[in-house]
Amino acid sequence: MDTNTITEPPEFIEIDNEKIATRHRSGNNPDVFWLGGYRSNMLGTKAQAVDGWTKKKNISYTRHDYSGILWIKFKKLMEKFYNSDHA
Repeated sequence: MDTNTITEPPEFIEIDNEKIATRHRSGNNPDVFWLGGYRSNMLGTKAQAVDGWTKKKNISYTRHDYSGILWIKFKKLMEKFYNSDHA
């Protein structure tokens, strides 16, 4: 069963010449930011289940693929995201 409710293609953020796919849907507070685990991605079962729940509740939701980057690069991604128009 496909529970992916964000149907638009992903946006890409570039950090240190690495492209990171993100998906975001605006909604009410609180915002949910999915941090997938090791070897997970934003289309995994749990990420999509949370996506469906946040859509039903009209809660903002962001998820991304960050496998292969170091924590410092993830920190830069977060800074870039929150300084963009998504915040």
